[in-house]
Amino acid sequence: MTFDWWTLALQAINFLILVWILHRFLYKPVTNVIERRRQEIEAAQTEADKCRLAAEEVAVQCQARLDEVDEERRATLRDTRARIEDERRRVLVEARREADDLVAEARKQIAAERADALAALRDNAASLAVTLSESLLARTSHLAVTEAALERLDGHLAAMTAEEVRRLVGAPAKAAVTVTTAPALSPDGEREWRQRLARRLGGEVTIAFAADEDLIAGARIGFPFATLDFSWQGALAATKDVLVEHEPAA
Repeated sequence: MTFDWWTLALQAINFLILVWILHRFLYKPVTNVIERRRQEIEAAQTEADKCRLAAEEVAVQCQARLDEVDEERRATLRDTRARIEDERRRVLVEARREADDLVAEARKQIAAERADALAALRDNAASLAVTLSESLLARTSHLAVTEAALERLDGHLAAMTAEEVRRLVGAPAKAAVTVTTAPALSPDGEREWRQRLARRLGGEVTIAFAADEDLIAGARIGFPFATLDFSWQGALAATKDVLVEHEPAA
């Protein structure tokens, strides 16, 4: 067996060239890639650590904020409950006040209705009493009552001062007065009372006579600005007014 040194040398050269090519074009780039990758991993790890620390800090801050929010929520709930309780009390007070007002108003209305009913009752009773009195008086003889009423009228005029009489008849102008009676006076009676009343009222006063059965009995004299009533109708009307206006004590 022969050994070819040239072949060995060529193979050695080929091997060295291959090693150089591998070192130049494969090992160094791979090494650089590995180194770059390592640096990137370290940078990523560092960034991850920073992110983790930041996340932990954010978590702490979030927890603190959550605690604050929870405390605010509890405070808000307390305030809300307090406001609701205050509003409930206010509504109850307002409801009681409105209820009291309604009760007071109802009592006032009941009292007013009761007063109206009593007034209507008194008015009806007074009207009934006057109607009955008129019915009874209408059946009696009225001539004596009319004479008595004219006597009262004469006495009333006699008790008045001259100034009071002047105001009644409307002096200084001539006045016309009307004497209404029930029943009607006889011609002699009219003549007598015209003379008597003329003396009381003055000679310039014109006196006329009329009859009105609604007076029931008595006399009424009408002046320009006033009326003097001495009839049973006037007395019954005054009595009715007294009965209606004066409520009996409870």
